[in-house]
Amino acid sequence: MANSFSAYIDRDSYIHRFNPSLKLIILVMFVVMVFLPIGFFGQTILLIVLIIGWCVAKLPFRTMWAIIKSCVVMFLILFFINWLAYKDPGLVAGVDDGGSILSIFHMNWWETLNAGGSQITLAHGTLWGGQTGDAFWRPSSSPYVQPSGWSLATFDINGGTLYLPYQTSWYTLSSETIVRAAYITFKIFLMIGIVTLIISSTNPVQLSFAIEDILNPLHYVRIPVNEWAMTISIALRFVPSLLEESQKVMRAQASRGVDFNNGNVKDKVKSLVSLVVPMFSIAFHKADDLANAMEARAYNPRYTRTRYRSYSINSSHWVVASVVAILLGFFIMFVAKNMLFAPFGWSEALLMFGK
Repeated sequence: MANSFSAYIDRDSYIHRFNPSLKLIILVMFVVMVFLPIGFFGQTILLIVLIIGWCVAKLPFRTMWAIIKSCVVMFLILFFINWLAYKDPGLVAGVDDGGSILSIFHMNWWETLNAGGSQITLAHGTLWGGQTGDAFWRPSSSPYVQPSGWSLATFDINGGTLYLPYQTSWYTLSSETIVRAAYITFKIFLMIGIVTLIISSTNPVQLSFAIEDILNPLHYVRIPVNEWAMTISIALRFVPSLLEESQKVMRAQASRGVDFNNGNVKDKVKSLVSLVVPMFSIAFHKADDLANAMEARAYNPRYTRTRYRSYSINSSHWVVASVVAILLGFFIMFVAKNMLFAPFGWSEALLMFGK
């Protein structure tokens, strides 16, 4: 079970003893931060927070290594899709204040030019197997017509549009392709990592109580929160159980001569059927046994039930939740103002990676 992303790993740690309701709220806040356009700089901060939480929870790093390997495969898939579909070199621009401007990762900096009465500095990515022309600015009242055989990267600034002509072939690789694939993969890794951290440090009973506590206000609009919480907790409990059963079925079918690794597409589909059909049968049998057991114990989700365990909230829990909430508000505030800490260059260039 320890190798499964969805399995609870029993440890004596601060995060395991953390209030489960606050843990789920922190999970939601972390997910919101992951989806914000905070660029690589903000995502690095979230990665540091994730690693600290992983160490405090005393979780095995082989689990994180399994996540990393899965994300590497995801990066290769995203890279291939972006390579075929995306050829834009990327273009950013900012008002030049006379200070020194550093390169941002893959960007090539241009000289400054006049745009609407202001000096702006341009940056764009690299095109391998393609070429770019000279950038120029046009006011909104006189838009530029795209020339034949050329594409245009655009950037709206100073009441007009900045144009960058470029030409590509089917094999052209843009540095933006690598950056976008890496950026999305980074987001996926952070998502899987934080969900694994929470699920691995919270057993199904705690998750059920946490979901019920968070949804408890819906009682006032006559929504069956207890039934929802029980349904979700049962689903979470079935995930590791069904994963274990699938391994048993695969070994049993392999002993009967079924090959899951070799053969053409048709053979693989047949071998997959030999796995899916027994798994459906096992899932229905387990659901039927669970329903019979609950009926035998006279379970009724509409009855008022007492709790065997009580999960208290101490001051340290509130401090941790407040720190995460402050971090979330910090990111929202700077994204709303279209700026970030900019030790690597302009805020626009950093935020570009979040588009």
